[in-house]
Amino acid sequence: MSAILLAVTGTDPQPWEARLRALAPQRDIRLWPDRLGEAADVAYACAWHAPRGLFARLPRLEAIFSLGAGVDHIFADPDLPDVPVVRIVDPDLTMRMTEYVVLHVLAYHRRQRLYDIQQRERVWHEHAQSPASAVAVGVMGLGALGAAAAAALVNLGFRVAGWSRTAKTLAGIECFHREIGLEAFLRRTEILVCLLPATPATHGILDLKLLRKLKRDGAAGGAYLINAARGVLQVEADILTALDEETLAGATLDVFAREPLPATSPLWRHPKITVTPHNAAVSDPHALAANLLRQIERFEAGLPLISVSRGVVCERGSKRAANSVCSLPRSRGRGGEGVNCANLFACPLPIPPPQAGEGTPRHERPPQNDSALLKDSPLPRRHTPCCETAAARHLAPRWPWRPIYPSLATPVSVRRHGATHGTGSDQAPRLPRAARRGRLAARGARAANQKDSAGRGVVAEPAGDIRVHAPRLE
Repeated sequence: MSAILLAVTGTDPQPWEARLRALAPQRDIRLWPDRLGEAADVAYACAWHAPRGLFARLPRLEAIFSLGAGVDHIFADPDLPDVPVVRIVDPDLTMRMTEYVVLHVLAYHRRQRLYDIQQRERVWHEHAQSPASAVAVGVMGLGALGAAAAAALVNLGFRVAGWSRTAKTLAGIECFHREIGLEAFLRRTEILVCLLPATPATHGILDLKLLRKLKRDGAAGGAYLINAARGVLQVEADILTALDEETLAGATLDVFAREPLPATSPLWRHPKITVTPHNAAVSDPHALAANLLRQIERFEAGLPLISVSRGVVCERGSKRAANSVCSLPRSRGRGGEGVNCANLFACPLPIPPPQAGEGTPRHERPPQNDSALLKDSPLPRRHTPCCETAAARHLAPRWPWRPIYPSLATPVSVRRHGATHGTGSDQAPRLPRAARRGRLAARGARAANQKDSAGRGVVAEPAGDIRVHAPRLE
């Protein structure tokens, strides 16, 4: 059986090893650097700040799994091989981050820092308290962690908005995106929560220019910053300046450009800064190891990986493109041994034909929440039969009422007169959409020529309201 390598620095890997061995005693679990063994046996690497160049020395590596929410520590490797890089998205990790965000938003909202000072000075004084519905909270980054934290704040009554690179739609949350929406998002935000990923575009985004755009005259009594994302996103000198000039009334920082935070850093001693040791969402091996093993089992079964930050399309020889988001199961049997195959759900757009002397060109998944791009998309070129099987098996548990049409790239459901036709064994096969519309048009024409008992023409009723539904990309 393919070996799993734990490559961890900066923290103790023993809890991960113990949990993986307890859950999968039949698996070959190896530990870098002491028990690497034969490098060619390693198919999966579970990493946290692994040494650079390690992955390139594993000739049969199939996938890399991050042992934390971020993958920037993996992409920092200049010799990263062309394999999928998978983030951990788990309810335990999400809930830990939600707890951290809610804790510190409420601390600013309820003036807890001020009451802590009063306690030390033995001052009994009550301050006016606005309701949560009067306070505007903004969440930068609406991925799995950001969306969950924003939803929890909505449930507490806060006026929540979110900003992301691509357009999102979330219930009860005013969503902004791209540069055109950033300024409006900041102008209405009093408590800013940053959960953005670390990318070249987000490095240093939390600078003085951005912080000065926050709303300072709202119900919260000033502007506040909570950064639980990555230290490279913040300019620490600018945060200190913003606090000293009262652009910010307070800041909670869980991450830093250099960790552990040096004892000489002025952030430790500033009265308006709360420092936590990067513990907002700690990866618990006891909770997350099962998630990791399920991902590997899916991959070996030919199903697409979940939460892939980068993948390889169809051929291993193609050039690596950072930040691609295709999830690619390895094809076995019908698709051909050792061939990677584009899954219809992850990669619905057609693959352009290869250029001379090149492998299959890469393509990008369409933006999230934009199912219109799936409509009428043809099958990817150069796909193998396992594509359709993997797509059907992946979609069936999630949308059990949507029949899968192997001849189409988009699963389609048809509702007629309020009824939904399923895909069980008792259901007749459905015709393609164009054929169904043609049949309905012919039926309407025949009905228009009918006569009633008195020989008068009968007005045909509509044959049925047909609506085609395509799945939303997530």
